[in-house]
Amino acid sequence: MSTRRVQFFEPLDDDASPATAHLAVQWNLDAQHDLDRLLAALPRKQRESNVQTRLRGRPVAETETLTGLTEPVVEVSVHRRLKALAAKIKREIHED
Repeated sequence: MSTRRVQFFEPLDDDASPATAHLAVQWNLDAQHDLDRLLAALPRKQRESNVQTRLRGRPVAETETLTGLTEPVVEVSVHRRLKALAAKIKREIHED
């Protein structure tokens, strides 16, 4: 079974300073925290279908088996949740 991995940042150059490396690690931790917070707001099955298809790169058919949801429900759920999360992020940005 092959899954694609999502890379959230570019690898650091070999000559990167420790300060730059620290900032990259901190940014990654902050991004993970934000993602965890957004995903936690979703109902469990919807969260799991988004994690499986979008973050772990699993096919919808495999996600159907893992979550117990039908393929059409997984597809619609993922689409709607991504749209809702994008709107939530947009609102949060405008609030700051």
